[in-house]
Amino acid sequence: MRSYIRNINKVFWLLIFIILSIFLTGLTKSSELHHSNVLNLQDVYDSTAFRIGLDLLINHTGETLKNKPIAIIANRGSNNRDGQHNFDVVKNILGNQCRSFIQVMEGEASSGNTEFIYHDSELDSAIRYFTLTASDHIINAKILNGAALVVIDLQDSGLRESLMLGVLIEVLKFGAETQTPVIILDRPNPLQTVEIGGPISTQAKFSIGYSVPVRHGLTLGEMAFLLNEENWLKTKKYTPLTVIKMANYHRNMSWQQTGLKWYFSDESVRDEETAILYAGLYFFQYTNISLGTGTIQPYQFIGAPWISADVLADVIERQKLLGLEVHAVKFTPHRDETSAVRPLYQDTECSGISVRVSDCAKFDSYQFGIILLDAISRLYPRHFEWTQPAEADLFFGSADFRTWVNIGADLKPMLADWNVAVTTFQKLRLKYCLYPFQKK
Repeated sequence: MRSYIRNINKVFWLLIFIILSIFLTGLTKSSELHHSNVLNLQDVYDSTAFRIGLDLLINHTGETLKNKPIAIIANRGSNNRDGQHNFDVVKNILGNQCRSFIQVMEGEASSGNTEFIYHDSELDSAIRYFTLTASDHIINAKILNGAALVVIDLQDSGLRESLMLGVLIEVLKFGAETQTPVIILDRPNPLQTVEIGGPISTQAKFSIGYSVPVRHGLTLGEMAFLLNEENWLKTKKYTPLTVIKMANYHRNMSWQQTGLKWYFSDESVRDEETAILYAGLYFFQYTNISLGTGTIQPYQFIGAPWISADVLADVIERQKLLGLEVHAVKFTPHRDETSAVRPLYQDTECSGISVRVSDCAKFDSYQFGIILLDAISRLYPRHFEWTQPAEADLFFGSADFRTWVNIGADLKPMLADWNVAVTTFQKLRLKYCLYPFQKK
């Protein structure tokens, strides 16, 4: 009996030790995580405040990274709540540990500018500086410059067509193959993490071989868990992965509620409403329809010189789409002096519609995109065309969608097919959701 009681006591104190260890370190492993970890940190001044991973790292003066040579991967949106860039912040608190600062170039790369531009303070000769672009984002030992730990702090767009997703995949592959630890400082998804949608493709530019919908509804940290835990990377070993979870973030938190400065990879997307439209209209860039680039309202003006504004506005209004306001409009795209890209129909008057999302929760961006494309292709079959058919097919996953449009078939069943495929992805992603949904 005494032996039994002694064993019970040992088990009791062992459990207490484990619980205290988890409490003190904040390191937990979800029931769905077998090869990755979550690091839960709280603001040392206000435990109820929303904080991104970078803010929490600063709060704890980088203790998680102490005594480790590190490489930081960031983009222009990698700022803390005070607007300071990651590179400057980390250099201040962990300067002697920094081996490599790696910036991810987005729109700038298309103009041929690959100069390291995101770092505000003087370049330190002891630190190596590298850039990653859409055409070259492979991670190797050379650009890590002797770092034994990779820290990812990237503000993503929330879309599959994101260079950030491509960089994440490459880092996780490298981490798995070399067993280099990877820490992700998690950030909000500007499209929120409630809705998912759009076609699933395994041929998308930055995620070839992975079945991901256009709007995946995950933070970058959650996406990393899915890729690592499901072994989508097809590596022999798993990546030693840790995500520093955001504090007090919920899935339906709007960007305005975060208090962060707005950032989106496409600089012409200036707010959350426009980002939601951008998600549903992304594939229009493969057509000869203007999305208002070169105007004061990109992605809110949609049209072409051969469209009748009143006719198109009437067709769309009769669809009674929820959460959307539509008006006839005329607009003329002009080239921005700071942009290297010539807008479609530059200096030519276009007719079409002006759209405004009045209720983000009710608006279905992919339903709108399909209905709008269907209407234009039916009204103007002699004018409408695919300007980049090969790229469109990669986006949709096959030539089926383009074929349906070209033969004038009803596109609504295609949307239903997308939703069925997305349901399968939804079941998978729920296993890796770090953050709760807040009821309003």
